[in-house]
Order: sequence, then structure tokens, then C-alpha cells
Amino acid sequence: MAELLVTLVVLSILLMVAVPSFNGVMNSNRTATTVNELTATVGLVRAEALRSTRGAYMCASSDGASCGTDWSEGWIVWNDLDGNGAVAASEVIRHVQAKRGMQIVGPGASIRFDSRGRIVAGAPATITLQPEHCGERALRRTMVISTAGQLQKGAAEECQ
Repeated sequence: MAELLVTLVVLSILLMVAVPSFNGVMNSNRTATTVNELTATVGLVRAEALRSTRGAYMCASSDGASCGTDWSEGWIVWNDLDGNGAVAASEVIRHVQAKRGMQIVGPGASIRFDSRGRIVAGAPATITLQPEHCGERALRRTMVISTAGQLQKGAAEECQ
């Protein structure tokens, strides 16, 4: 009976140490996955823009069919096939749902790429992301899409 009690005490101590570090690993993996998904999305929207005379767009989307402002819900890539400047469900090329537990802040409007793969707005687009609960860990990432359409990923910073 004493051996069982000692085993339970040791096991509970190990769990107390392991669970917080496991959360850190999960947050780190979630951040890396989100950075990779955004990188792939920027590559896709640039490729679509180069293929189309009207360019292509990327915007925040919670439902996968319309643009919104909350990047933490997800984002879409779309072509403006009818030239009206607004997304229609039939124009959506790809919808990405953001990972749960991530805070993502990006432009309030669509990021438009012209047929040369450059941003039309004339100003770089910045997307910042971090886990919702990361404490003082260096898991905050800033990604900047230059006016030439190039993606630059900043080094990991402390969460805010």
C-alpha cells in the first residue's frame, strides 16, 4: 500500500511539471503552423494574381464566403472574376480556418495583388500573430508583405 502511495505522489509531481511545458510545446507548434499557413496563402494569392489580368485578393473571413475583419477566424483567397471589387462565393479559391487559440491581427480590408504580384494599395501589409495564452514566451510573430509582394517574417518576439 505504501508503494502505491509513493508511486501516486511521484506521478502527480511529474504531471505538475510536464503539463505546463506541454502547453508551451502546443503553443509553439500552433504558432509555427499558422506562420506556415499564412506563408503558403501569400504564395497562392501571388500565383493567382500572376495568372489573372485582374489580380487576386486575400482577406480575413469567418465563413469562407465573405471578407471580414477578424483574421483570428480565418482567411480566404479570391479572384474578382466579375470585376466588381467584392467577393462572391463562386470566386473563392481557398479558405483557411485559423487555429483555435491564436490571436491574428491583419489589415481591415482585403490585400489586393495586381497581375505582377505586387500589392495594389502601395503600402506594406502587416499580419501579427501569437497564441492567446503564451505568457512571457517569445511566440509573437510579425509578417510583412512588401509592396513588391515579398513576404518577410520577423523573428519571434515576447508576447504582449
